[in-house]
Amino acid sequence: MALRMAGSKLAGVSKALLDRVVKSGALPRNLGEAVPIFGPDVFFGGMAAMQTPGDLGDKLIAGGMSGLGGAVGGVGLRGVIGSKNMGVNIMSEMVGGVGGDVLGQGTADALLRLKGGGTTPYEKMAATQQQELEQQILQRYLSGKGGYPMDNGMV
Repeated sequence: MALRMAGSKLAGVSKALLDRVVKSGALPRNLGEAVPIFGPDVFFGGMAAMQTPGDLGDKLIAGGMSGLGGAVGGVGLRGVIGSKNMGVNIMSEMVGGVGGDVLGQGTADALLRLKGGGTTPYEKMAATQQQELEQQILQRYLSGKGGYPMDNGMV
């Protein structure tokens, strides 16, 4: 019963915030307004996608969540503040965009772990590099003790 009341109250607060964002004019009304508002979010989402190792699905998840988080965070904070001052709007868009991007990246990591069997592409890459480093160290140690000769030209 208490959980249902809390959920109902949360839904009411969420609806009130959404109404405030819509009425504040934070959402763009045309393409000319949308480009400067969402352009940085699309750019940084694309950068996240390009830099993420893994397959196309991994890249789409990382880039999409980064861009979506930045867009929602920027418009959301700007709408909640609801200022008519251009400087305040720009700052709230930037702060909200960065905050939303961080939350989007966290969400992307969770989705990538689900997709990747418990690890993100970066974690898989780090584990592979760690194994390679351990092999190199072992090989150097054993070659110095009269053990295995080095076969890859490392001294």
